[in-house]
Amino acid sequence: MGILFDELKEEIGYDMDPFDMICHIAFDKPPLTRKERANNVKRKTILLSMREQQGKY
Repeated sequence: MGILFDELKEEIGYDMDPFDMICHIAFDKPPLTRKERANNVKRKTILLSMREQQGKY
């Protein structure tokens, strides 16, 4: 059986890696590229570090 990711990518119309494609289809998450997802993680990391620094003062 399996999933044909290349055909699925054409059907969806977005250039996503398999992880993001599954999240979009199975969990109704917005379609993100790998770069967008990585930028979100960086942003969250920065915000968490700022929050930790605020607690020290």
